[in-house]
Amino acid sequence: MRPLRSLLLLLCCGSAMAIQRARAGLDELLAAKRALPFQILTGGDAAFLERHDAFVFDCDGVLYSGSELLDGAAAAVAALRSAGKRCLFVTNNSGKSRRTMAAKLGALGLAATPEECVPASFATAAALAARGLTRAFVVGADGLSEELELAGVEVLKAGATTEPFSEAAFERVVLEGEAVGAVVVGMDATCDLRTLALASLHLQRDERCLFASTNPAAFDVVGGR
Repeated sequence: MRPLRSLLLLLCCGSAMAIQRARAGLDELLAAKRALPFQILTGGDAAFLERHDAFVFDCDGVLYSGSELLDGAAAAVAALRSAGKRCLFVTNNSGKSRRTMAAKLGALGLAATPEECVPASFATAAALAARGLTRAFVVGADGLSEELELAGVEVLKAGATTEPFSEAAFERVVLEGEAVGAVVVGMDATCDLRTLALASLHLQRDERCLFASTNPAAFDVVGGR
């Protein structure tokens, strides 16, 4: 029985050590999460506020998450505005225009004008207009198309194509139509093979055609995943 008892004791000690290592790892992880990568201002930091006239807020995950306003967001913006500070709102969500972004902020209790909003759609449209581009094939949502059109860029989308689904038909559409100066890609929940095929053909037609992405994100986080 002695060898068996020694084995049981060894297993128990090993389990206890494993539990201790797991707890230490968990404590380390929690400590890292508590170590915020920014400074929380206190009452003694009034000088910091006095040195700045404007404050720029990221939106999703900072002011709100999905359709939920985060705790303290409205109070923080209200306090800054009452102190005479200008508040600006930015997002890499290309699906919203300045108009629809301001509407969402207003619905959440953060009154904002379109002029205070800078979505990725607006930044992309401004960049294309600055290059003198006037026509683009767009893989993206309505907000992106809206901002491009406001910037004077004609929008061409796959939905306007009624040709049958075939390589020859797609090639005819692209080669016989007017060339585009850019293929612009943003978040598009309706993107399909037809859209990708036409976008690819536009890029192949003219090597000068610009391939523009509204932001470098490779995926979107939905529902925390």
